[in-house]
Amino acid sequence: MKNRIKELRINSDIRLEALSKILGITTTSLRKFEKGEGDIPSSIIIKVSKLFDKSTDYILCQTTYQTEENTQEINKIKMIEKLKSVVLYEKT
Repeated sequence: MKNRIKELRINSDIRLEALSKILGITTTSLRKFEKGEGDIPSSIIIKVSKLFDKSTDYILCQTTYQTEENTQEINKIKMIEKLKSVVLYEKT
C-alpha cells in the first residue's frame, strides 16, 4: 500500500529505529510499511497522522492536502461549486 511515511520521517530527520520505537513496532515492520509492503494497521496510520500532524488521507496518498483542515476547506469549495452549477442549470 503506497504511503508517505518514509517521506515524512526523512523530512523530519527521524531515524527508522526511533520512529519504530515511537510507534511501538519493529524496525522490520516499519521498513515494510515504508516500502508499501502489506497493509498498515489503522492504529499505526492514526499514530503517524497525529505525530506528523497530517491527515490519514495524505499519509495514504489519497490527497495532496496535508491536513484535515485543508481537505475540509477544499470539500466545502467543491460543494459550493456544485451547488452553483445546479442552481444555474435549474435557471435555464
